[in-house]
Amino acid sequence: GATAAATALLAAAARANYPGAGALLAVPRIAGPAGDGCCAVHVDAAAAMTGVSLFLQDEPGYAYSKSETVTDFGGFTHLVTARAHAAGFRAAYAEEGFAGVSPRWPFVRTEPKIFVLEAESFARRRRARSEAVKAAVP
Repeated sequence: GATAAATALLAAAARANYPGAGALLAVPRIAGPAGDGCCAVHVDAAAAMTGVSLFLQDEPGYAYSKSETVTDFGGFTHLVTARAHAAGFRAAYAEEGFAGVSPRWPFVRTEPKIFVLEAESFARRRRARSEAVKAAVP
């Protein structure tokens, strides 16, 4: 009884401790298929410490950076970061992560922890390609 409940609670809390992995896996869904100019992804330290691993960085046509010395993000199409905002980028996705335990349902609380930010210039190019495809379809 109690041991099973405690195990379930701790397992749910542990699962919510790795939002970086979920955010990184969302990038290809947001960006679409890799093509010309796609995609340069920067992963900040906070995201890297919450589940981003080399095993997840295998999307063809994508280049990944985990450098902690990057200060100019202009060369990146996407940021996977703990920051919800960055100049020249728009929020495209937020991955929930562990925020605490509650005495009431749901017992494990989550909140947005790791964000995928998309370069505004990349988003404009992606929309233009999509509109061109729609216009070409009779």
